Amino acid sequence: MDVTAEEFWACVEHKVLPDRQAPETPTEAIPAGVVRTLVAEAHIPEADVRAMTKAEAVQRLADFYTTGR
Repeated sequence: MDVTAEEFWACVEHKVLPDRQAPETPTEAIPAGVVRTLVAEAHIPEADVRAMTKAEAVQRLADFYTTGR
């Protein structure tokens, strides 16, 4: 654990957590099940799926389920 004395005491005394610079979760992440289905069942390359927005991926899944393509 690497924190300064100021960060340590701010945490102990005031419950201020030190910045750990954790990666941010994308606000519009594609659900794993959608990715899996598009890649494994619809045979869309994973790189193509990851380049889609969540809305695009969900639409492609809906298209796959309704038309088979």
